[in-house]
Amino acid sequence: MYVWLFLYAIVIGFEWLSPYKGTFILQALNIVFLTGALVLFLLNMKPRKEK
Repeated sequence: MYVWLFLYAIVIGFEWLSPYKGTFILQALNIVFLTGALVLFLLNMKPRKEK
């Protein structure tokens, strides 16, 4: 989970430092990382039923 936050922080930092600020590629990366982090968060929150 923390790996996703770390990668997302790198993407945010790259976006701030990049001359191509607000391009479609960076927006797509933001969406991918946000949805990926959200999905992993929801999967971790679900109670695990192991037989």
